Amino acid sequence: MEALPFILNLSAAICMVSTVAWLGVFFYALVQANRRLRKPGDEGYHWGQRLGLPRHLGEFLFEDEHRSLRRLYFVALAGVTGSFGLFYMFVWLLKRI
Repeated sequence: MEALPFILNLSAAICMVSTVAWLGVFFYALVQANRRLRKPGDEGYHWGQRLGLPRHLGEFLFEDEHRSLRRLYFVALAGVTGSFGLFYMFVWLLKRI
């Protein structure tokens, strides 16, 4: 029973590092999507507004040209969500002990 808090602390630390790594991958995919979807005439928009334009969003979500980038984006989003959820669960369990 004495080893349980150590194991939970170690697990929480690993999940936190994993969350930070997945956040880096997520923002990398976001920047790459912004770079690949840049078109002439988009100079007046901020990068977040540019990616949110309906024509860019539809192109990103549905065209086969962006399949690998789309896969990276959604896998990174799932990784961030999953690792943060595990981190939160381990911290919750540590507080219960």
